[in-house]
This record gives sequence, structure tokens and C-alpha cells, in this order.
Amino acid sequence: MNDIVKVYEENLKQFGYRRITKYLKEDYGIKYNSKKVLRIMRDNQIQSEYVRKMRRKMKYKQNKEKSLLQYPDLINRKFNDIKTRFSVLY
Repeated sequence: MNDIVKVYEENLKQFGYRRITKYLKEDYGIKYNSKKVLRIMRDNQIQSEYVRKMRRKMKYKQNKEKSLLQYPDLINRKFNDIKTRFSVLY
């Protein structure tokens, strides 16, 4: 248990159970089952702390208005005409 806590604190509390087992095996030569490491972490309430990437909050209305201004209808599409053509055939 002390080895797991030591590895966890050495790596700034950013390692999860998978990385801790790999680190113990490669650097210390200690073989632990990953399930055992996970169970020990749960019992001692150790959980990795990840830094999440900040997301931008965009408003749909603003983007829609900007896109209409930036991209005018250059082809002059007429969707209403297509509906009337197909309605005549059927």
C-alpha cells in the first residue's frame, strides 16, 4: 500500500490505477494486479486529479447570424421551386 501511495504522490496525483501498476512494474520491479491496485486506491480514497481542458461556450444564434453575413447565397438556390416540380410529377 505504501508503494502505491508513494507513486501516486510522486507523480502529482495524476496517475490512475493503470499507470500506477505500470510504473510499479517498470521502475520498482514490483508486480501488482491492476484490480488489486484499484481496490487499494478505493479503500484509501485515492483518486487521480486530471486537469480538464477549458471549453468555449458558443451561442448558436450568434454563430448563425455571423454565418449568414459571411457566406451569402452565391448560387441563388431556390428550394421552393424544387418542391413544386416534384409535386406536379406525383
